[in-house]
Amino acid sequence: MEQQNQMTRSEVMDLAMSIGQMFLKSGSETSRVEEAITRFCANHGYKDINVFATPTIIIIGDESTSNSNIVSRIRSRNTNSGMIIKAADLSYNFDRWNLDYSQGKAWIKKAMTEKQPYNDVVVALAAGLGSAVFSVMLGGNLHDFGGAFLIGSLARFTTKELNRYLEGVFWEVGLAGFLICLLSLVYCDIDHLATMERTIVGAIMPYLPGVAFTTGIRDYIAGELIAGNARIAEAILLAASIAVGIVFALRVWVWMGWPV
Repeated sequence: MEQQNQMTRSEVMDLAMSIGQMFLKSGSETSRVEEAITRFCANHGYKDINVFATPTIIIIGDESTSNSNIVSRIRSRNTNSGMIIKAADLSYNFDRWNLDYSQGKAWIKKAMTEKQPYNDVVVALAAGLGSAVFSVMLGGNLHDFGGAFLIGSLARFTTKELNRYLEGVFWEVGLAGFLICLLSLVYCDIDHLATMERTIVGAIMPYLPGVAFTTGIRDYIAGELIAGNARIAEAILLAASIAVGIVFALRVWVWMGWPV
């Protein structure tokens, strides 16, 4: 109760919004965002505060016309399970951490802005290894393994570098589909023992929107119909972007007069 008396209503709402941003920007379900914010406010004595969240916005307030509301627009999201764990621990155990308002804001800012432990090269190599393993799981041989590893690594590194100038996940996955298909065609033209289908499918596996689709289903189950629709629509559009990139690469290859 001592912690509750140290923060005003506006400070509690501001901290709750920051915690919600941690969840939503890291790919969490909107139902979890709403539950965490509501619990955090209630634990600090404000049980009348309501929350509305979608994948792109968080609104915190109540039904009174005299109290202030907070709105946050979420423009970028990724998948970061480690950040979700940190946000959950903070929202459940804020009092145990013995933090006041300023200390809590400073901790959240540091957590949200700290550099990732792995650079782009390591991420690209990890994506390549995942691609290679998937190609073998789908029946590929060692030639497919090597091709998927090389192509998956190059595609991931290239899209991450270009994404600094072209913002938007749809552009990123569409470009990835184009590069993966084009590089697979070149690779299979050089190595005739490799199979184009398994090389391409293995390399695109890290880009498939399985997390977005699963999160949408979980939001549906929790009764978050708007968020569920948005997540599943996002998953469908991401898959369509990959397909468009692959088709465009095949069309370019055929236009150049090379055999598929």
